[in-house]
Amino acid sequence: MKSNRIMWGVVSLVVLITVAVSFGAFESSGQEGVLPQSKVTPTETPWPVVKDTRDLSKYGSVDYSKAPEDLSAARVLANKRYDNLGGWVVNSVNPYTGGVGRVTEDEPPPLFPIDESPLIVLGKVEKATAFLSNDKSGVYTEYTIRVDDVLKNSDSNKAGPKKVIADREGGVVVYPGGQRVMYQDSALGLPRLGSQYLFFLKKDDESPNYGIITSYEMDGGSARQVERGRNFDEFKDSDKTVFLEKVRNKITQSSNP
Repeated sequence: MKSNRIMWGVVSLVVLITVAVSFGAFESSGQEGVLPQSKVTPTETPWPVVKDTRDLSKYGSVDYSKAPEDLSAARVLANKRYDNLGGWVVNSVNPYTGGVGRVTEDEPPPLFPIDESPLIVLGKVEKATAFLSNDKSGVYTEYTIRVDDVLKNSDSNKAGPKKVIADREGGVVVYPGGQRVMYQDSALGLPRLGSQYLFFLKKDDESPNYGIITSYEMDGGSARQVERGRNFDEFKDSDKTVFLEKVRNKITQSSNP
């Protein structure tokens, strides 16, 4: 019995020593390797690096963080047309690279809005510059159009213009992190720098610029509609000359009902 008590005493001593050593090691590890929860400094989740290989050089762009250079009354008025778009343009300094559409319930413009267009011209886009609206909720692109031909000009007291300034909502916004975001209405396309179009243009007191009702790209010898959501089968892949002649006939018919 005495020998048994001695054996159990030795075993107990070994167990106590083992527990003490283990507890000490755990405590030491906790002090050195794991900070208390209150001392943990959270780190921000880095934005994913996305290689943007899109060629957006033919679209107008604007720097979101850069102060506008032109604050003239005309520019403020032009910007105002695109105010109050419900925060369409992302106000984060680090948005994801990509595109942001805008869906409206507006009906697409008619194929040939002749009566609504005081000016109809065939012209080439010589310059495309994007601007933010005054409240930065919207973006639009302003186009300088070299007029090659005037199909309709309601101002009979003036000769046809040689150049026209027109704009449309949408464009590329560049953010401080270098991200480029393309903003575009889901139904309205954006004309591209260097291409020729047939423009149906409107004018109102809301802006010093013309507004683009609808347009057709005329490069490559055929006519292609820029806007979507309309049946263009009758004129699909139409020869440029034939298409323009049909439009001229429709303009004549509209002026001589």
